Order: sequence, then structure tokens, then C-alpha cells
Amino acid sequence: MNNKYTTNISAVITMHNGIGIISKTLESMVNQTYKLNEVIVVDDCSTDNSYEFVSNYYSWVRLYKTKKNSGPGAARNLGASVSSNSIVLFLDHDIRLNKYLVNNLMSAHCKYSQYSIYVPRILYSNKPDIIQSEGTDVHFLGISLLSPNSGNSINHSKCINRELLAFGGGCYLIDYKRCSKKIFYDESLFYTLEDTDFSIANARAGNKAMFVSSAQVLHNTGTTIGLSHTNGKKYPGKRLELLIRNRLVLIFKHFSLSFLLKMAPASLIFDLSLLIFSIIKSDDKLAPFKAHYKLLHMLKRIIRYRKNTKDYPFTNQLRNQLQLTLYIKPETYRGKATEPIFYMLNYFLRIYGRYILGIKN
Repeated sequence: MNNKYTTNISAVITMHNGIGIISKTLESMVNQTYKLNEVIVVDDCSTDNSYEFVSNYYSWVRLYKTKKNSGPGAARNLGASVSSNSIVLFLDHDIRLNKYLVNNLMSAHCKYSQYSIYVPRILYSNKPDIIQSEGTDVHFLGISLLSPNSGNSINHSKCINRELLAFGGGCYLIDYKRCSKKIFYDESLFYTLEDTDFSIANARAGNKAMFVSSAQVLHNTGTTIGLSHTNGKKYPGKRLELLIRNRLVLIFKHFSLSFLLKMAPASLIFDLSLLIFSIIKSDDKLAPFKAHYKLLHMLKRIIRYRKNTKDYPFTNQLRNQLQLTLYIKPETYRGKATEPIFYMLNYFLRIYGRYILGIKN
């Protein structure tokens, strides 16, 4: 099938230890009804010969490698800098594309020109009728949340396009020519909430994102060794450390000082709850202390960022898209001690967000 639309598109795949998965991802690129004219793979210093595998068997791929293991944000930044086209499809090495994915995203791109970013529905590869995400929501504490239909069957989901405040980096299409300002990932965040930070930075700059209900991909979850959380196991201390640090970095970078002061009591209580969580459920009891120590070394960077982005405020319109309820995977907080704490915390946060912070959501 020939392209209905004549625009050239680059695909940028970020890869880290994808030896058993990357071939399926690349095959799904070849099978697209809307043909991509450039495929770039950025290897984030894999240790399983992924780089060599792609180099040996996929000569049509433009292959790059980061100087050190720097996380998906750094890999995406490198991919964006070397791509030949203004429209780029970003995806991770564990994403498999529906053959109409690019066609459907480009259809939305042509129809909804007020948007710069287009996000597909992500389904579980082992349960292809179950939704993982349709974009992401953001809590006022700076935590990314499950999307409203997460865990539901696709057969019972309302197929409605909608504007997004945030989205995951697993797969999205961006048109840099439509962006009022080209935004790059904050590489200091490494992993966890780097996509939320990137999303909010784009929203502040006026680069609007939309969920495209007709576009779908499959995600093979749990492939980030040492950072992915598996049911029945202790929560990874490194992941918790990054979550605590990056949450604070995110809110300090993007929220106004007056809003930060108002939310300080709720933020403190949330941090205390994470301390209890680390003692009960994490494999590293010191994760919260490590996170706050490392945050101190990032304060100068945060202050510099706030100065450079003062012309792009986090508006009341964006603030009212923040969520009041923590929607996270039940297996994360499940337990005799942690469940009651979570439910009480959630009740407190809903009241605080609505009546103290004035979030109208």
C-alpha cells in the first residue's frame, strides 16, 4: 500500500539489553502500511550484545550508541538530534507496532493540526486485549498515574480521542515543526518520571499532545533489569530512590513557588509515607535518604531551569488537569500494613487538593 500522506518520517528506537525483543520491534516497522523512510536505533550501552546483533542483521538501520548508560531520555535526545526528518516516531525496543500504527497517527496528524504530539493506545503483549495505557495522568504531587482505562478490556473501552497533559515515552509521534519550542529530555533524571517531566515541559511551551484511539501498539513489560517491579518481590530500592528524587525535581522545576508552599504539608506527608513504604516493602531501606541527598546536588540545575523557563508558566489551566487521587497498581501497595496507609493517604490528598490547593478536577 502506498502512503496516503507523502510526509517523510523517522523512527527512533531506544534500546537497552533488547537482544530477545528488538527483532520483533524492527519487523513491525517493516510491516507498516505507511512506510518509514528512516529507522534509527540508539543503544544505551547494552551488555547483552544487542548493538552487535542489530549491526550484523539489520544493515538498513542507522545505529548509534550513547557514551555511557544514561537512561531512555538521553537516548531519545541523541535520536532526535541525528534524525533527518521533522516528524519522528519514538518507541522503546520492547514495543511492537500494529501495522496501521503510523498510518493512523498520521491521519490524526493531518486532521488535528493544533497538536504537536500524538500518542497511541498501549496494550500488553501477553494480553493483547487489555489496555496498559492511553496516555498518563499526573497527580498534583508530581507522580505519574495509571490512565483511566488501564487494566480494562479494549472491547469495553470508549474509543475517544482526547487531549493529554502527559504521556509515556514507550511510543509517540512528534512533529517538531509544529512545536513552538523544541523540548529535550532532562538527562539527569535517568529513569522514572523522565517522561512526565518531558510532557509537562512540552505542555508549558504550548506543544499540545493528544491520545489517538485508533492507533495501537503492544508492550512487553518488565524488561528493565533491576528497576522493573515484579509481583511478589520487594520493590526495587533504586527505582524508589529515583521516584522520590525525580518527583521533587519535577515539582521544583515546574510548579510556581506559591503552589509549592501551599502543597508543602501534603508533600511532606507523602514523603513520610514513602519512608514507611521503603521500610516495609523495599529492598533498600535507605532509598529515601539517598534520594534527598542526591537532590541537594541538583538544586543549582533546578534554579537555572526555572530562570530559563519563566516565560512558560505552569498555568491554572494546566494545574486543573492534575489529578487528586493516586491511581497506581494495587500490587505496589498491597499488604496488611501498607493498604490502610495508602487508603488514608489517598483520602487526605483528595480533600487537600480540592479545598486547599483549589484544583478543579
